Amino acid sequence: MENKIKKDNVENAFLQQRQQFRKETFQSVKSAEHHLELVDVINGVDYINDSVSVDINTTWQSLERIQKTVIWIAGGSSKNNNYEQMRGMIREKVKVIICFGKEQVNIFKTYHNDVKIVINANNLRDAIVIAEKFSEENECVLFSPACASYEEFENYEKRGEAFKAEVSKLKWGGI
Repeated sequence: MENKIKKDNVENAFLQQRQQFRKETFQSVKSAEHHLELVDVINGVDYINDSVSVDINTTWQSLERIQKTVIWIAGGSSKNNNYEQMRGMIREKVKVIICFGKEQVNIFKTYHNDVKIVINANNLRDAIVIAEKFSEENECVLFSPACASYEEFENYEKRGEAFKAEVSKLKWGGI
């Protein structure tokens, strides 16, 4: 019981911090390349590139803006993220989590009881293939890593380009 109270307090404090941050900056942010960029719609599913989200705060903002059920692709190199902070948002918005990279174990451990399915993928390509299998019409596949890209990619731009290329292959049957 005491652990649950502590987790709730952490979540509430983070929520208040997020709300203040949003008031100050988020409302003026517009979608751009690698930030909530709609790459394509395949079989009624939006594929969104949010590779610029390299930490919990930016991923939180992106999830907050999505108005559909989310299949979330996350992971990469560690940034010492406290994933507990996003637990409420994940429960509310996310149906499936597909994680990869060094952080996949931490993501899995944090959220495996909060969503229907958490799957570890070998890489970004596999994550997209898995996402396609679990997504349904009027849902969204959101690539918002909440992690740095150093492990597999030079930077978030290269990672975002890789996501877009794999989605294009998916659309044309190349995966």
